[in-house]
Amino acid sequence: MEPSSAFYKSPLIVLDFQSLYPSIVMAYNYCYSTIIGRVQTLKLNDNEIGATKHDIPYDLLELISDYVNISPNGVVFVKKELRKSILAKMLKDILDTRFLMKDTLNALSEEHELINMLDNRQGVLKLLANVTYGYTSASFSGRMPCSDIADSIVQTGRETLERAIDIIESTKKWGAKVVYGDTDSLFVYLPGKSKHDAFVIGRQIAEEITKQNPKPVELKFEKVYHPCFLVTKKRYVGYSYESEQQKIPKFDAKGIETVRRDGTPAQQKIVEKALRIMFETTDLSKVKKYVVGEFDKIITGRVNIQDFCFAREVKLGHYKSDKTAPPGAKIAMQMMEEDSRTEPQYKQRVPYVVKMGKMGETLTSRCLSPEAFLRSKTSRLDYTYYIVKNIVPPLQRFFQLVGVDVMEWYTSMPQTFKMLNENLGESKHKGKSLTSIVKGQSCLRCRKRVHPTSISRVCDDCKLDKSNTALFLLESIRLKESKMHSVLKTCQTCSYKFHKDAMIPPNQIALKCQSKDCPVYFSKFKYMNGLKDNDMRDLLVSTIDLDY
Repeated sequence: MEPSSAFYKSPLIVLDFQSLYPSIVMAYNYCYSTIIGRVQTLKLNDNEIGATKHDIPYDLLELISDYVNISPNGVVFVKKELRKSILAKMLKDILDTRFLMKDTLNALSEEHELINMLDNRQGVLKLLANVTYGYTSASFSGRMPCSDIADSIVQTGRETLERAIDIIESTKKWGAKVVYGDTDSLFVYLPGKSKHDAFVIGRQIAEEITKQNPKPVELKFEKVYHPCFLVTKKRYVGYSYESEQQKIPKFDAKGIETVRRDGTPAQQKIVEKALRIMFETTDLSKVKKYVVGEFDKIITGRVNIQDFCFAREVKLGHYKSDKTAPPGAKIAMQMMEEDSRTEPQYKQRVPYVVKMGKMGETLTSRCLSPEAFLRSKTSRLDYTYYIVKNIVPPLQRFFQLVGVDVMEWYTSMPQTFKMLNENLGESKHKGKSLTSIVKGQSCLRCRKRVHPTSISRVCDDCKLDKSNTALFLLESIRLKESKMHSVLKTCQTCSYKFHKDAMIPPNQIALKCQSKDCPVYFSKFKYMNGLKDNDMRDLLVSTIDLDY
């Protein structure tokens, strides 16, 4: 059932059939050992079942007429009173063992040493039970394919869900509407109801549907979303509550950018924060203020490079040519030219960032490794690409459901940086990054606007107060050096245990670390380049004429 895409302010309850396909096999006795044939082609001789043929003894159908199940697609199976299904026996043992493990897990404390082992084993048993259906339907790679059994399981599952939907929507006292159904779960919307009402109605629905189905088919009440965005099939996000006593909701996302790895950390953080603001306040003006503020940080370069690193899988040797290779693969090739030992493993994720380039330059040619980007004095993030291609699309997908155009938020931002972009080609800005140019337009001490033509980076008011201004700049130098020392000490402490046997001086250990997943790694480069490229002491002397 395709979802009704919308933002749901009232509670949305999630109901889930427990092990639906294995339960159907057990409830209706579906198996290779219990199938007789199709109703429309059933005869005494040469009945086809899959790839085999069999004969039915005379008068057998009359004798067992009260002991057969006919699936929705017209396949006849005998009931368990006559012959119990082999698949049902096997699945019963698997599921009983799994439920025993789950009960044991619930009884143990969180710190118990058996928690992880039992959780892994119950997950394996769940997978084994669920792939039994796949075993019957695998026509090319399977050992015993039988489409009649597989179709019977699927059609019975579909019929079970449709019957549940009819019961839910026809019961007026609940006032419920099913807005999404997926394989074994139902999303039921309760307009105008409270969270407490949702828990009461959810349990009533689960109990009523379970009564209408043969054992062990069971519908379980799982959780309540309040509020929730339902976007497309298998893509939804909301604040979930699993019990009435739960006070703090859980941010629960499925299939969206906050739980995917093909984007950037900045995309994940911005999308999640915007959604949280929407869930907690339902105030679009606050969402807009936050999103536009993040766009402003990206444009001015006040961001952490680590948050803008793409990390894509690299499969060297699997591309048609070097020209068609993705950015990650090309960066890996460049690293291998410098050092062959840096060759990435198959499917290893190689990080890269996108810098600004010339008009008409391809995306691949504008991609750099994070180290190369940090070493460059002139490279700056392509904020247009990151905002328009990476951050706006997921936000647009959500907020267009409430009638908002996120792209219009970006295009309507004040064009305060137009002059800066026009002046980037001038000689006075040559070799400078966007961040340094933007900082150059404001006073180092009070952040007041400084005229673009002014050589000094301190406003006239601060120039008059020389002593305090000099003290402020000296303190800025001290803080930057202190942060640099702290970062290097942290990195050295972490790296020492891995390099203590190597003949490396202690002060060089921190520089050998190559862990790009560590935030200290990027901070280290940031402070090193900041102290090296922008000597604050020289800036202090050139900015203020110290005549005392």
